[in-house]
Amino acid sequence: LAQLLGGGKRFKATVVRKERGGGAKEKHPRKAADKLMVSLVSEDGTLDVAKEMLLAGLARLPKLHKVRDPAAKAVISKLMDFQDEARKGHEGMWEHGDPGDSDDEEPAPRAPAWGKKK
Repeated sequence: LAQLLGGGKRFKATVVRKERGGGAKEKHPRKAADKLMVSLVSEDGTLDVAKEMLLAGLARLPKLHKVRDPAAKAVISKLMDFQDEARKGHEGMWEHGDPGDSDDEEPAPRAPAWGKKK
């Protein structure tokens, strides 16, 4: 990632959105902590970390129908072209097709019902 982003460059983080966590009442730490969504861009404005990671196939965008926030949907829509470019070029995680796409894989064998012999 450091090589991809030019080594020792300095980046500017801009907070795009803040989400309040559930605090101590939440059992899972992921839900308890506050979350910040940030945009990382080089100080000179030439590198955008999200764009570069998507182009290299190192990141993946969520499905648009799963995103509720209209502002987040707009950003994801703009970034979708970079992900599509990496997918078409078989970069990074897209090297062997879509991760999680099981079209070329055989379905897992079904386990017999409890108590029945094979």
